Amino acid sequence: MATNRDLERLVAAGQFREDLFYRVRRHTVKIKPLSENIGAIPEIATAIIDRLCPEALRHNGVSPSLTDDDRDWLKRQAWPGNVRELEEVLELWLASGCTEQVEKLAANRHFGE
Repeated sequence: MATNRDLERLVAAGQFREDLFYRVRRHTVKIKPLSENIGAIPEIATAIIDRLCPEALRHNGVSPSLTDDDRDWLKRQAWPGNVRELEEVLELWLASGCTEQVEKLAANRHFGE
C-alpha cells in the first residue's frame, strides 16, 4: 500500500480505521515524491521499462532505452501522480512499440494539449 497521507493523524481524527492502520503499518518506507527527486527519474524509468517491457520489444534480452531527450523531458514533468503516473506514461510508450519519443506520445495522450 502506498499513500501520501498521514495515516496516524487520520486515525486520531476518526477518518481512517484503526484496525486497518495496524495491518498496513508493519513496515513504513518514506520516499520523496518524484518532484523532489528529479535526478532519480531516469533510473526509476529504466527499472519500470525493464519490468514492463514485453519480450517482443527486447533485443537480445535488453529492453529499449530512453533517449537523452526523453530523459530530459521526464525530468521536467511535475508528476503529481508520482511513480504511478510515470509508469502509466511508460506503459503507453511500450504499448506503442517505442517508435516515437516519449514526449510526443505522452504530451497528447496523457498530459493533454
